Amino acid sequence: MRALTALSLIVFLASCGTNTNGDLEKKKSELAKYHSQLNDLKTKIANLEKEIAALDTNATKSDIGILVETKLIQPEKFEHFFEVSGTVTTDENVTLSAEAAGQIKSILVKEGQKVSAGQVLVKLNTATIESSIEEVKTALDLATTVYERQKRLWEQKIGSEIQYLQAKNNKESLEQKLKTLQTQLALSIVKAPGDGIVDEIFRKEGEMVMPGTPLIQFVNLNNMKMLADVSEMYVKSVKQGDKAIVNFPALGIENLEANINRTSNVINIKNRTFKVEVGLPNKDQILKPNAIGMLKIKDFEADSAFVVPTMILGKDSKGDYLYTTVEKEGKKVARKTYVKTGKTSGGQTMIIEGLNPNDKVITAGYNEVSDGAIIRTK
Repeated sequence: MRALTALSLIVFLASCGTNTNGDLEKKKSELAKYHSQLNDLKTKIANLEKEIAALDTNATKSDIGILVETKLIQPEKFEHFFEVSGTVTTDENVTLSAEAAGQIKSILVKEGQKVSAGQVLVKLNTATIESSIEEVKTALDLATTVYERQKRLWEQKIGSEIQYLQAKNNKESLEQKLKTLQTQLALSIVKAPGDGIVDEIFRKEGEMVMPGTPLIQFVNLNNMKMLADVSEMYVKSVKQGDKAIVNFPALGIENLEANINRTSNVINIKNRTFKVEVGLPNKDQILKPNAIGMLKIKDFEADSAFVVPTMILGKDSKGDYLYTTVEKEGKKVARKTYVKTGKTSGGQTMIIEGLNPNDKVITAGYNEVSDGAIIRTK
């Protein structure tokens, strides 16, 4: 019985081995068939690509090269700017007040009103002073008449000298008193210091005010300026008269050209900066005091420099590089060129070493090429 069981097991294993070997051979046969089909397809694809390349200008880049754009390197002007924030201000943003005590009789302007230099804005009650002025004028007329008569008599050697001197003194005393009253009258009237705008009125008619009490906020928007704090590292680069560019993103004002009017001679010990003042044209009066803007100041200029777009520069363990074009075996190829860079401004970088005049630098398609890749240009 045991012999029969062992024999059955041997027959079973043998049949399994035969089936496994059959499956393996079958699979090998199928794989060989697919490889043959794949080779046929590759041949057909290659032939079609060649035919397409000969007929179609948009053939694959593997046959006609990667499409790129280039820039011919020639010396050109390069300017470098640094940027800081600044605040708009004006010397004619002032608070006007009366120089005398009294009651506000009349306010002759409204908020937002444009006024001209010397225009009366506010009057205090000056009835007492005006009455005194009239009295003094009347007395002065009499004193002048007496003085002139006394003078004629004295010139004719008639009368005493003391009478002449008394008449002269009385006249001059009244003249001085009249000037004093007229000055007091002027101090009770608030006038515009120049052409500008009444921005705010702080008091109402009928209120009592003292000397120095704020009455009106006056501003002139024609002569504006920007103040900015610049790092002391630029103290040798920034000078009076230098060109600057101002941007106000919130106001939609861009690339407003201006000049530096003044640079401070003192370094702020707290933040190691110095003050820069830039004059701002404000023809349309869009700029307002305390507006924030960005100030670009030129601190470097080269009349003859090699300049490339900053975005085409790459960097690896050897340093900065870009791709230039060269001829090799009758074809244009990309060459990885290592360079030494200088200052960067406005998306442009100055190249100090690594390029020569008439070199062609790849500026579009640079991220698709590699060293030695075949290229074509527009």
